[in-house]
Amino acid sequence: MGQNVNNVEVVSDYSTQEGCVRLHIDLMLTLTQANEVRELMDAGRHTEAFAFMRRHNSQANHGIINAFETAFAALLVARTQAAAA
Repeated sequence: MGQNVNNVEVVSDYSTQEGCVRLHIDLMLTLTQANEVRELMDAGRHTEAFAFMRRHNSQANHGIINAFETAFAALLVARTQAAAA
C-alpha cells in the first residue's frame, strides 16, 4: 500500500476462445474516501462516485478515472439493452 501500482493482466476464456487484457491501477485514497466511493457505487450514484474520485486524486489520474467512467457507462448501457431484449 501507499504506492502507485500499475498491473497488466491477460485473461483467457477457453470456453469461448476469447481473451482480454485488464489494466489495473491503484488510485490511492484514504480508507474513509475509499468507503465513500464504495457506498456511492453501491447506491447507484456512479456519477457522484467518479466526481469524488477526481476531487480526491491528482490531476495526473483524471484521464484514467475518465476512461473508467466511460467504460463503466458503456457496460451499464449494454446490460440495460441485454435485459430489455
